[in-house]
Amino acid sequence: MMTTKQLVKSVLAVLLFGFGTCMFAGVDMAVAAEKPEPPKVKVLEGGESHLSAAECRKMVVGPEFNQPDSFPGYTGFVGWESPILLRNGMMYCTFNAGYWHVSPPTPFNYSPSYIKAGVPTDVDAPTGGRAMITKSTDNGVTWEKPRTFLDSSLDDRSPVVTELTDGTLVCSLCTGGPGHMRGSIWNRTGVVRSFDGGKTWEQEIRRIPMGFTYTLHIRYC
Repeated sequence: MMTTKQLVKSVLAVLLFGFGTCMFAGVDMAVAAEKPEPPKVKVLEGGESHLSAAECRKMVVGPEFNQPDSFPGYTGFVGWESPILLRNGMMYCTFNAGYWHVSPPTPFNYSPSYIKAGVPTDVDAPTGGRAMITKSTDNGVTWEKPRTFLDSSLDDRSPVVTELTDGTLVCSLCTGGPGHMRGSIWNRTGVVRSFDGGKTWEQEIRRIPMGFTYTLHIRYC
């Protein structure tokens, strides 16, 4: 037969198990209650665009179209674009212009893989690629002629603009040069700011501390 001591232990074990089960069940119920409801999608009659996807596309800068002014080392390459709509309704599109997929300052000792990929080796680009900006005030229908807003001694690439709550514009970009020298100014992410709505920009790049090289650059913020 079970002794009184053993009986007490058994009862306590059952009570503790039941309490723990109820407690965890309560936690599960609380967690379930905190889960947000799934989004509800409502399709409106006649709410679809009357334009096709092809008709909604718009070239902002391209071959023989709205080209920036020529500069040393520019052969027509534009890329790494990033649009933004400001709170005041103005739209900006930033991108970089140069002579290739990457446009480090020359002279540059290209690796065989770059040469095989087609990088031009006869370009005179003393400061490499430039960060460019163009503006639209009619919701993207027309765009101003692109202009340089940053031209450092390196390849200024992949500029992305974010608007802060106080109206300051912050541009994140990467600066490329010879090699992949972590810890130096080559291939590092940096920022410049505009305090007048994008009319003028800082020209001294603030480099992000080590660990943020161009490979970790956030393009689509």
